[in-house]
Amino acid sequence: MISNAKLTTAASAAPPIIAASRPRAEARETASAVLPSVQDTRRAAREQKKAMAYQQMQAVWQRMQTLGMMLKLDGRAALKMAAGLARELKAAVEAYKDAGGRNVSQGDLAMIRREAEQARDAQAKQAETAAAPAASEAERAGRQAYGAAASALAEDRLSALAAKETDMVADKGFFDLVKIMVGDLRKAREKVRGEAHLNLNPPSDDEWKDSDKAQQELERAVDGAI
Repeated sequence: MISNAKLTTAASAAPPIIAASRPRAEARETASAVLPSVQDTRRAAREQKKAMAYQQMQAVWQRMQTLGMMLKLDGRAALKMAAGLARELKAAVEAYKDAGGRNVSQGDLAMIRREAEQARDAQAKQAETAAAPAASEAERAGRQAYGAAASALAEDRLSALAAKETDMVADKGFFDLVKIMVGDLRKAREKVRGEAHLNLNPPSDDEWKDSDKAQQELERAVDGAI
């Protein structure tokens, strides 16, 4: 069963503010006052839902320790408990997915980090272009204005990528722990099956079918959270 697993809550990061050009100054001021609040509220709501799903998952993890002891005492009761834990874990996975979380792969993380590196390289090149010698004052002023605008867009892009990476790291942490528990539930069922001939009151066919169904639905939920 799981031993000494460290459970950490998902870290939140401030979402980037995507600025769009508007013809009137007052429209820009209104948008800048409203958009951050809307984005912050939505992000906070998602993070709260994820935190609740994480607590559901943690509750299952804690009960997995009891399942380990149950396996030594009563295989039939352990099988029933494993089915119940599988359903509870499936509910936590679905709640986390509904909050925007997903089963992130190492490849997904590598891709977002590569995008961030490319964005930083582009920002550096833009800075070099803006600082290059100009033939006239007008050209120099134009380069500086363009450089300032390009730099602002690059900062927005980098902030967005950083926030996305933070979410992906948290999601991967959640699902890595879930996968450990899925594997432990599978091992528990195998242990019950392997020792059924030693049990004076082994699980019935219906109990096995119920356990099989719970395990299969859990694994489909994890596989589908992409």
